[in-house]
Amino acid sequence: MDLISLIGGVYGALGEASKVIDGFVTTSDEKHEFKIELMQAANAHQLAMAKLVAQNSLSQINTNQTEAKHANLFVAGWRPAVGWLAVITFGYSTLIYPFLVLIWPNLPAVSSDILLNLLFGLLGLGGMRTYEKLKNVTQRH
Repeated sequence: MDLISLIGGVYGALGEASKVIDGFVTTSDEKHEFKIELMQAANAHQLAMAKLVAQNSLSQINTNQTEAKHANLFVAGWRPAVGWLAVITFGYSTLIYPFLVLIWPNLPAVSSDILLNLLFGLLGLGGMRTYEKLKNVTQRH
């Protein structure tokens, strides 16, 4: 279950709870107070979920930094390796494959959906790295 569906489920449950409570609460002031409390509970839940997501992102950033500093090529070099494989495969599927199909019509195609998601994600991270290098934020000693 992802975060969006979880938040949507909480708001849906709160909406249903509001409908049930409407049968028990008679005055409009009590209904208004109850709806304010429900919204405060929903907002508190959403804030708690956002804090969890932020905490998870920070721990992933720390892990990424630790991996990038590692001297072993198999620890620090797996991201560039994935990037080069994605670029090579993308080049094959867009430049080489169309010509090879003319010679061998039954040549299987490479699925570019997953490849493009991976490549664009890596390029986004690569852009941030380029910015860091231009600003001399990180120096390898």
